[in-house]
Amino acid sequence: SREGFGQTECGFDNIVNYYKTNNPNFINELNAQNVFLDNYIQTHYNNSGGGSNITAPIATPSKVIPVLVHIIREGTNTTTEPIVTYAQVESQIDALNAYFSGQGTGNVNSQIQFCLVKNNFNNFASNWNANEPGVLRYTNATHANTVNNSTQANALAAFTNTASYENVLNIWVVKSIDGSCSGLLGYSPLPILNLANQNTGFLLDGVVIQAKVFGSNTIPTTASYPLLPNYSPCTNILLNFNQGKALAHEVGHYLSLWHTFQNNLTTGATCVGAGSNLDGDFCSDTDPCNIPAGTNTYINGAPIPATCGSTADDVHNFMYYSDEPSQTHFSTGQVNRMDAFLTNFRNNIYTPQNLLNWGLYGGTNSCI
Repeated sequence: SREGFGQTECGFDNIVNYYKTNNPNFINELNAQNVFLDNYIQTHYNNSGGGSNITAPIATPSKVIPVLVHIIREGTNTTTEPIVTYAQVESQIDALNAYFSGQGTGNVNSQIQFCLVKNNFNNFASNWNANEPGVLRYTNATHANTVNNSTQANALAAFTNTASYENVLNIWVVKSIDGSCSGLLGYSPLPILNLANQNTGFLLDGVVIQAKVFGSNTIPTTASYPLLPNYSPCTNILLNFNQGKALAHEVGHYLSLWHTFQNNLTTGATCVGAGSNLDGDFCSDTDPCNIPAGTNTYINGAPIPATCGSTADDVHNFMYYSDEPSQTHFSTGQVNRMDAFLTNFRNNIYTPQNLLNWGLYGGTNSCI
């Protein structure tokens, strides 16, 4: 997401526009997927009372997602590019698990858990470090300063050889995206189908995120990692992004969530709800809204806008544009959509065999 003063574009939206331009079947593919997900949600989840049937604590490995973090540094200057420590990585995973397990006012437990991989499965990584399982480190000035387009995204995936890392959530931590002070903090390509991605030439699957918003200074304990606003190399980006919620936003995209302010994909109409399979964010329990005026990011404590009439925007939703102290929750509809997508389109990622391959099932230090 692109979240900072005067910034209006989002990395996710850029990719959607790319799909619309380069894949003539994109709208049909998206519509078919949304029809399927809508039907699945209606038949598998209890929505009649506005509730959800997936609120029990995690008790099985069916919702565990293996995570592999690729940290790409420009060079060795720790003043202009602070080192992302392993403890900082762990703080981000802890924060991600907190936000996806229901921590926060109004939040819904998704039963999705994230775990750093423990095994160098099939010896796939020559740069595997047994002291930092689940983290691979690289030095490359080009890829540390990547660009949000298909060419650079595919080059990034090729550089880290992630085509060999199947059935794992890949997260690329970089110094900058679209320039050092662009305001674009992260992006995740729209997950339709592998065929759709191949048709458009966008092969990277996972999340790309800037180092200065990767980690948490609030979970599990108070910390002082070099995160915004502690580390502010850009005067136009001074908002608080030190709680690990930028990644929660992007992983929401990875699991098929859209921005709550999404327009109609064919007409561009604003303030649309989930009235059709091409309207809004496809979740009926998130009210229509637009991007906040002015800074384009809601700042905690400011008057809450009503960008689509008299109903106040849900500025606390992870998929809205707010600073991190404001963000507290996913809605029931969003949790149901993530679960339905995970169950039907990423169902190889949480199998016991896949978790066993990555050292996350059954061992002394495993996740399960």
